[in-house]
Amino acid sequence: KLGDKAGWASRIASGYQALVQAAVKGKNAMPAQVGGDYSEEDVARAVVYMANSAGANFKEAASK
Repeated sequence: KLGDKAGWASRIASGYQALVQAAVKGKNAMPAQVGGDYSEEDVARAVVYMANSAGANFKEAASK
């Protein structure tokens, strides 16, 4: 859930790269999110937005 600090705590602790890779490639029941309508950069930006809304302080990657 967006802004759920308790729910995101362990995910944030795993780090930015781990979160992005899980979103891009999928994890457990969550399917991969890249390769369709969204680029890896789009997915990474969404990860930053969602994690930061729950207390992380990740910096958005620069556009390519």
